[in-house]
Amino acid sequence: MPVGGIGALLFGAGLYVFLGAIAYYYYNQSGYHQAQEIVLKDQEQLLFREYQKLHSQVDTLQNDLTEKGNVLLNREQILQQTTESLKHVQMEKQIQASTPVPDPKKPRHDLFIRLTEALKPQPSLSECTLIDGGEGVILRVNNGLLFDPAELTVNAKGVEILKQIALILKEVPMAPVVELQSHTDDQPPGASLVTTYPTNWEVSARRASSILRTLSNEGGMSAKNLKAVGMGDSHPIAPNDTKENKAMNRRLDILIKPVG
Repeated sequence: MPVGGIGALLFGAGLYVFLGAIAYYYYNQSGYHQAQEIVLKDQEQLLFREYQKLHSQVDTLQNDLTEKGNVLLNREQILQQTTESLKHVQMEKQIQASTPVPDPKKPRHDLFIRLTEALKPQPSLSECTLIDGGEGVILRVNNGLLFDPAELTVNAKGVEILKQIALILKEVPMAPVVELQSHTDDQPPGASLVTTYPTNWEVSARRASSILRTLSNEGGMSAKNLKAVGMGDSHPIAPNDTKENKAMNRRLDILIKPVG
């Protein structure tokens, strides 16, 4: 083969190899880019999912923060209201502390002194007793000064005593209602009374009514300011074991309350 022909043949072969190499390079480059594109798309999707997840977490945190903010605001309002209430209570306490508190015993004590002074010039009332009680002052009169034995109507001596008491009560400042408490001992009513008054309660109630009528009709006191109460033998002031103690328990307690 001529030298020129061999050279042309070698040149053609080399050119073919060169062009094949170029084609192979570009082919590989195209596959590489496609692979890179797939990887990038996967990464993009992964990042998008992460973004959505983080966005959801942010929304949740914001909601929690809003709720906690509302709770905090509500607690602040409650605290403010409590503080205002506490200030009001403290102010009320200061006002109360600066206001003189009246002595509840003083009106009763003053009434006791007035009645004591009023009884001194009355010899007929020397056997009456004044007691500074819890509700008021008690003027105690023994039944023997007001009633004959086994009788339920005030006798003549008792009328005079009750008239003197009425004069005193009308001059002393006191509450509108005077309570007339009639008491007996534990001895059952006698034969002359038991049919009509079977218990000591009925006996004491009948005597209290007689005392009320006497104070009203003879003493000039208004009946609407008097209250008759039969106590029976339920409130003894001494054991009913001797004659003397029984006599002490048979009594009239006039409960006189101070004004107010």
